[in-house]
Amino acid sequence: MLARAAAVQADDRYAHAADLVSDLEAGFVGAAGTAPQRRQPPYGRNPLRFWQGLSLLLPIALLILLACGG
Repeated sequence: MLARAAAVQADDRYAHAADLVSDLEAGFVGAAGTAPQRRQPPYGRNPLRFWQGLSLLLPIALLILLACGG
């Protein structure tokens, strides 16, 4: 794939970027069996834990600000 993308002769290269993208995606699927999964943000994985953690951090931040005279 990379050799074809970086070929010196224009006839040997991909005609369109979409062709390269298609080959790259097909290579990922063929290599691992599935397309790579994007990792979900913390809120998407476990919303309850996200809000519990945020609720814990906010009073701590408030106490620090009050202690510093802010």
